[in-house]
Parts: sequence; structure tokens; C-alpha cells
Amino acid sequence: MDLYDQADEEQRKKCWQVFNLMDEAGRTAIPLMHDYASTGVGRGMIFWMAFQSPAQVQAVYGRTNAETIWDNMDTQIYYRPPNFRTQKQLREFLGDVSGFAQSVTSREGQEASESKMEQAVALLSAQDIRKMGNDEVFIFHSNFDPIWTKRMDVRQFPQLQERMRMPPPPLQQLEPVHYRLFADAGEGREEEREADFVNPEQFVPQGFRASSADVA
Repeated sequence: MDLYDQADEEQRKKCWQVFNLMDEAGRTAIPLMHDYASTGVGRGMIFWMAFQSPAQVQAVYGRTNAETIWDNMDTQIYYRPPNFRTQKQLREFLGDVSGFAQSVTSREGQEASESKMEQAVALLSAQDIRKMGNDEVFIFHSNFDPIWTKRMDVRQFPQLQERMRMPPPPLQQLEPVHYRLFADAGEGREEEREADFVNPEQFVPQGFRASSADVA
């Protein structure tokens, strides 16, 4: 992100779009992830993050930072949740539909009156969501209606299996990272040194590390 911010308009046109794939993103907190999620899109960055449950995001990043991450994920995919709280949350996400409550009044075994009252009814109850198949998912994307569909199993598509067997291209060995220190201007000499290791944990606030340790 720093390189993008320091580049001019012409240099930014040559930048590649970066796709960040983060499986098991709730195992280890990434410092400033909430900031990256909220500002990375404008810099041509895409974040794909997989969590075991919504509660895991809050446990690792804290409530406020977790909300920031969720608010900047324009596409969210949910598998069948075993937890009732998540089931209830999905029920609210799916919204309500109109339904009618019917009542019948009778006297001496004879029907005297009948009435119907329109009211909001959940599109799917928490119990319905709990009964989802293991191959079914809910997709919430941008301003589209929720999507209830089945996920694709690559083992059922020979063409995709073929692609999985493709060997990766050879990777060249990277040269060590160096930076230059300029000596006194009068001498005009340059000295090369290896870059110092920077531990990202030092940028995490003390309270943030403590809360993560408590969860672990």
C-alpha cells in the first residue's frame, strides 16, 4: 500500500491488481487488517478471507475491528451453521415475507366467524437453516437479493481436475534484499547492508495482543 500511495498517476496505471487469499484467517491476527480491508479496494486490492464463524473474527480482531472487516466485505458466503446464534443472524439477513394468521370462532360446534391477519413471517426459520445440506450455501453480494445455491465440487468436473494436476511453473531464487546507506557527502561512498528484520507484532497495540492471547 505504501508503494501505491507514493506512486504518481502514471505509475499507478501500471500497477497490477493484487488478490490476497487468506484461508483460516481467524487463526492468527494480521496487524491493521481492518485498515487494509477498508482502504485496499481503492488501491486495486481484493481480499478473500475464510473464517470458521463470525464469532471468530470478533475473538481475534476485537468487536470494533471485526465490524470494520465485515462492513468492507461486499460478498459474503455462509455454509450451514451449527450454531443457533449464527442461524438466527442468517434468518434476519434473509428477511421476512408476508403471511396470514388465521383464526376461526365457533359456537356449539358451528363455525361462527373466520378472520385472517397479515403479518411478517421469516423467509426461513433458524431450524430451516440448520437443516441445510452440506453442499448448500447462502451468498450475499452487494445490493442483490440473497442467493441460496449449491457449491461446486471440483472432483465432479474432469476439466477442473485436469487443471489441479498442472505442474506449477519454476520459481527463480530471489536475491537477498539490500538497501543502501549514503556516507558523508564529502566522501561520496555508498555502503550496502542487509535489510533488518521487522517484526509486525511490534505494531500491534498491547491491549490487542492481550485480548488475542486470552482467546488462545
